[in-house]
Amino acid sequence: MSGETMSGETMSGETMSDVSGSRVSPRQRLDPEVRIRQILDAAFEVFAEKGFVATRIDDIAARAGLSEGGIYNHFSSKQAIFETVVRDRSIHFYQSGVSDEQSPVTVERIIREVVEPVYDIFACDADIRLLRTVMIDGSTHAGFKSYWNQLSSQPFIDQFTAFVERGVAQGNLKVSPLTRTPALIITPALGYLFDRMLGTEKDPAEVQAYKADHLQLLREQLTPA
Repeated sequence: MSGETMSGETMSGETMSDVSGSRVSPRQRLDPEVRIRQILDAAFEVFAEKGFVATRIDDIAARAGLSEGGIYNHFSSKQAIFETVVRDRSIHFYQSGVSDEQSPVTVERIIREVVEPVYDIFACDADIRLLRTVMIDGSTHAGFKSYWNQLSSQPFIDQFTAFVERGVAQGNLKVSPLTRTPALIITPALGYLFDRMLGTEKDPAEVQAYKADHLQLLREQLTPA
């Protein structure tokens, strides 16, 4: 025997099941990447439902179909799981075309590659649940807010600022308060985010009209004369 029990569990107590929850042969061990994805997906659901403080490792284990030992095979603590979930869910906040230094930076490119994707992110229920979890628990655990800022908000702002500065240097963007403080280019989208966070969002037609006005404002304020 190689550390496997007759009950289909490893010596760590990890039930051998695939990502669909079906039992598999003890010899058909899942790759660590698959197992970690299983844990992170389960953890995200539990954190979104209960928040960080109320969530326990055994809650995550039960949702993932594993034992606590199976969780600790991959993560040292609940905090480590939470940080990985945040990293996993927020990485696309600043994965955009803004790092491409070959193409000219124009108003239309900013709209296409930055502003419209931000609206798409804020429309995603999963991302809204994660934001709520971070905001709620951040009120009592300041480290969460700092971690989120370092991971998503600040990297995005730094990258986006350099992106806008290139557009100004190329003569494709007008010098204005929006280019001096690039975060203002995104700020109107936060109104939509706040509505989503509070569950008071407008109907789809109103959202589209709001977004259209935002984009028109950018065209008027960023296009050189």
